[in-house]
Amino acid sequence: MCIRDRMKLLVAFIIKMLVRLVESIAKTLARRHIFIESFATPNPMCLKFVPGKTVFNSTRSKEYNNITEANESLLAKRLFFVEGVNRILLGPDFISITKSENADWNTLKPEVLAALTEFFATQNPPPTNPSIDEVKEQEEGSVEDETASVIEDLISVRVAPSLQEDGGDIEFRGYDSARGIVYVTLKGACTSCALNSDTLKNGVERLIRHYVPEVKVVRSVEMSERVEV
Repeated sequence: MCIRDRMKLLVAFIIKMLVRLVESIAKTLARRHIFIESFATPNPMCLKFVPGKTVFNSTRSKEYNNITEANESLLAKRLFFVEGVNRILLGPDFISITKSENADWNTLKPEVLAALTEFFATQNPPPTNPSIDEVKEQEEGSVEDETASVIEDLISVRVAPSLQEDGGDIEFRGYDSARGIVYVTLKGACTSCALNSDTLKNGVERLIRHYVPEVKVVRSVEMSERVEV
């Protein structure tokens, strides 16, 4: 091999190493600029994490109960790799993590923070799921009953934001006008919280009945349950 060929190989090697060095420095700087806050929720099994970045490009949250469901989300899938993570709720600007019964937050929390920091330092743009907005548009287009529309707006505007502050969320599932029953699904920190019955009775139900007197009761159903109205 002649000297010129050796020089070409050497230059190529140096360029390759410089590229790796620059990428490593960029990732390190990105991590330094990411500050993720964690907050306790009314549910001791759940913590809320706020990365100061857009988490989910949708007006609605999305909950994942296992890694199979999380196949559509790189962030949720990455978090399920952390041992002890049982359920994940992705909101517009927050992540709620529900731990398994045997997991200890003292061990789990640092691992979740590390996973989130690594993800947001390397992922650009933020995770999205356009299908969620498409589903919402389809659902909104199918709501012909004016009362149901009012109830859905009340839940979205007056109820959901306060629950999201505590790492939870709520979704309108339907309104049975014949029996005066509103069906909703609680998510995130609200799912297994001991206060969820109080949230429904003293918060959601009282608010809705104030504006829509014909409503008699608000019932919580699982996301997997089919609601027929």
